[in-house]
Amino acid sequence: MPKIDSVKFDLFDFLIATDQSEPITTQPEIAFSLQTPNDPSMPLRAVIVMFDSGKSSVLRFHARCRVSIRFEPGEDILEDKELISQFYRQAYMLFCKKSNDTLCVLGQNPMVFPELE
Repeated sequence: MPKIDSVKFDLFDFLIATDQSEPITTQPEIAFSLQTPNDPSMPLRAVIVMFDSGKSSVLRFHARCRVSIRFEPGEDILEDKELISQFYRQAYMLFCKKSNDTLCVLGQNPMVFPELE
């Protein structure tokens, strides 16, 4: 069974208006892609979670998070759509947790991320 190896941000761009007291509503864009090593025999793949908060005058949040997945020796390595379809929900949940942990360190309130359909 493949295991999550690491969760790291490649991009974390967050800006919020300081005088904002009302809840912020956005129409975020969420996308997923696959990253493979140069040597396809390596038992490591990654699902990239891309998040864009959308247009807002009080909030900007763009992030790209790499969720690395390690396969055990001898295990079939999933590729392309098969890998994304199996791991995108877990990758998104890990992205949301890592984002809120980072926001907490920055002294910000946690975000309520939209559910995936």
